[in-house]
Amino acid sequence: MKKFLLFVCISVFGALAYSQKSADELSVDKILDHTYQQLLNVNLTKASGFAEQAYQQSKALHYSEGICRSAVYLSQVCFGAGRHEQGLRYLNEAEKEPYYNESAGIRADVSRMKGRIFSNMSLYDKGVSEFRKSLKYSGEIKNPEENAKMTAFAYENLVFLYTIKKQKDSVFYYLKKNMEFSKKQKEEVVYRNLVNLNTAFGMYYSDLGKPDSAVYYFKKSEETAQKHKFPYQSYNYRM
Repeated sequence: MKKFLLFVCISVFGALAYSQKSADELSVDKILDHTYQQLLNVNLTKASGFAEQAYQQSKALHYSEGICRSAVYLSQVCFGAGRHEQGLRYLNEAEKEPYYNESAGIRADVSRMKGRIFSNMSLYDKGVSEFRKSLKYSGEIKNPEENAKMTAFAYENLVFLYTIKKQKDSVFYYLKKNMEFSKKQKEEVVYRNLVNLNTAFGMYYSDLGKPDSAVYYFKKSEETAQKHKFPYQSYNYRM
């Protein structure tokens, strides 16, 4: 069974604007930024340490944003380590925080991570439900770049889940939706998604027994990665 890969689990909210925050809260934000970078580097050990530090400090400060963001990052670490129940507990805690209701981005992130965890637990209907919530919340994000990234992630998640379910019509539907959406965005904003999206198209056509089309999309994926000096080709060449 195909499992979701770690890279595309990484939250896009790694560099939020700092305003009207105490020095202690700003300190937590910096730790969260370190966490984000370690997740980008796929270093779960260091990411876990930073995320736990931010989580504990946020709890002590009653810093709701910090609790939500660190809980999402900890759920990502748990996901990568296969500790799904623990990851869900962090996400459930984030949902109880005031900041959860204030931030469409966090709501999208929490649903995205729940969807990935449920999918890896073979709870596919729950996974679909959470991914659709994530798509809805992503569309509510006011920042255009964050909106674009999270919406693209939501489409990508639905593609992977329907791939696992072997529902090719739904796979192609969301591949097309993702491509149509991504073509309207600035490439420098969604290039990571385009790397994965073109690879997903390649995998789709490979499964259909159309190698020429598959190679075309695999090459587009590689070209996009090289153009943007993107070092992590998340699942290219898996056929």
